[in-house]
Amino acid sequence: MPYLNNADDCLICPFGSIIDRNNECSKCPIGYYEKNNKCVECDAGSYNDMEGASQCMECKNIKSTSFNIMGGTTCEDSALFNLADKLNSYANIDYISNPLITGMQIGSAIVYNNRRIIQELSVFGGVVGIVAAGIISG
Repeated sequence: MPYLNNADDCLICPFGSIIDRNNECSKCPIGYYEKNNKCVECDAGSYNDMEGASQCMECKNIKSTSFNIMGGTTCEDSALFNLADKLNSYANIDYISNPLITGMQIGSAIVYNNRRIIQELSVFGGVVGIVAAGIISG
């Protein structure tokens, strides 16, 4: 049976593992799965709660961060929704808290899912700022 994650005929890693830089098998971390000898983040709407997975599990819980973010590690309600549930047991304000928390999670997911692009733009902006500062002061 062919394996997609073999470096040569001698080293074959189990599914959910990749061949690392030391030519050893290394399990993909939680929130990732192995695909073609690469550890890939779980897509939004899915999660993985164990090392060495070869696929992610579907998450339909809209109160979970995994519903919106990549690299989800659980499908349970987020800490914010758990806190809101506790507060709602004292005063029923879920008509305010649920939309607010949902918006916060979606906003956080947009930033998190685009973190690499944001980082690249930040570096580019820093370089432009340094050049501009040099031109202005020079």
